[in-house]
Amino acid sequence: MKTNLIALKTQETEIDFNLKIERFLTHKFAENGVEITQTTTLKNFEELNENIAHLLTNCSVVCFDLNLSNANMLLNKIDEFYFVESQNFEYGKYWINEKDNKYCFLFDLSSLSFLENFDDKILYKTFVKNKNLTFIKTCGLDESEVQKAMRAINRPLGVDFIVVSEFLDCEIVILADSLDKEFNSYIQKIYEILDKYIYSDTKQTLVEKLSEITTIRNVKLSFCDFLTDGVFEQFLKESMADYSQKVLSFYNVSKKEDINKFLNLNSDCLKLGNNTDEFIYETAVAMLKNNNSDVCVVIAGDINKACIAIGDNEAIHLYKYSFNHSKNFVDNVLFKTTIFKLLKKLKKNTGLF
Repeated sequence: MKTNLIALKTQETEIDFNLKIERFLTHKFAENGVEITQTTTLKNFEELNENIAHLLTNCSVVCFDLNLSNANMLLNKIDEFYFVESQNFEYGKYWINEKDNKYCFLFDLSSLSFLENFDDKILYKTFVKNKNLTFIKTCGLDESEVQKAMRAINRPLGVDFIVVSEFLDCEIVILADSLDKEFNSYIQKIYEILDKYIYSDTKQTLVEKLSEITTIRNVKLSFCDFLTDGVFEQFLKESMADYSQKVLSFYNVSKKEDINKFLNLNSDCLKLGNNTDEFIYETAVAMLKNNNSDVCVVIAGDINKACIAIGDNEAIHLYKYSFNHSKNFVDNVLFKTTIFKLLKKLKKNTGLF
């Protein structure tokens, strides 16, 4: 099912608020088999009212920051277009004209509680009640690369897919009329092509998968971050419910000289740059010696050239990355990539992705 997203963004709404909601709704629609193919941004209510008949040609209308009490004219126009009166639900109003296969959702986003409590059963029952949904999560490829790989695979009749991506973390939603042998062969082909990037066959996030696998293997982690100014730890604490049980230590080090507040590195090592292989490797060795963690992670370098070291008592591996992006992009990609590399290291002998 494909639809358009019509986003009304008023002057009173902060940009970050709008983007957060737009990303959220895009994910929610995709999880329920609805691909948002186009986003139309309107400047004000007048522009929406003038173009409403033209805009209501697809299945869904989503309005951001819309005060329904001041939108009677808009509501009346949608009533007329759908030949039905609106019905209320917890976060706004919706119209369903099953005869003409027309659906319209209008969200009253007066508070961020919408993001926490939105019930996607409305979307599911409306759009894909007769579809089977399969999920595949990947990390390390951007959306265009995943799309290219998926398009290269011959799809059986009655099968479609949607890709939603955020900082190289992709969710592939596959919709199928039936789960027959042909469909199973199609899924197998996807795994053959994307195998080294896949980390889950459910809607689990990277951190949720990390929590699961560290519990199964009873693994304790330690981190040392020279690069993100505490952003990595913040991300991990916010998304990992059992952080205090899984992470024994997290060292945020703004200057490499401060590392000896936590670890004892020799003077020769401290003379090296914190983006050199030797310094990063020796830091990882010292972390394994000085605490009781099973696996250590070191993040170092700078915004242009970063290095991640992941190791245990058997081996330490270094991964290097080059960037030409904003700090926000680098912080987010490093976080997701590091968690993904941790998963790949820990998945051995677990039977998990």
